[in-house]
Amino acid sequence: MVQKWPVNDCHAVNAYLNLKHVQLKYEQRMKRLLVLSRKRYIYETQKGKIVTKGFQKRINELIEFISRLVLENVWSFIFSTPKPTPNPQLGVSYAWMEDNLSLSSRGWILWVDIIQQARYKCRDAKKYSIYRKTKHLSDYKSKSCVAVHMLKKYP
Repeated sequence: MVQKWPVNDCHAVNAYLNLKHVQLKYEQRMKRLLVLSRKRYIYETQKGKIVTKGFQKRINELIEFISRLVLENVWSFIFSTPKPTPNPQLGVSYAWMEDNLSLSSRGWILWVDIIQQARYKCRDAKKYSIYRKTKHLSDYKSKSCVAVHMLKKYP
């Protein structure tokens, strides 16, 4: 975490992250900042949006959905935010946040919840397929790859 927070001084934070140029600015006031390495950090805006910097760009809606659920739930656990009320439309059941569970049990429960939600989303293979990058069978040069088989199965 950033030392002496909240201080509205982007130069101090950039010095803390050892960044040569002013890369991290406080144009959007941050509620929390979690530094994983010099080039990777996560912050939460005052409006509650979680922003990641320095991670691979997500190319698929399903991958983005899983990443968002993992990040938001682990983030809330790290910072001991109050347990939210379960909302099936948003994702997980929050059973993993019970007080009497070990850390590894929490992780497994969270992972199973997220995989169940992802499996539910995968019912629409045309939209949420991880392998699908294009929508037309003629666009593929190789006729033996997984994406071609999916297009043949779900045209």
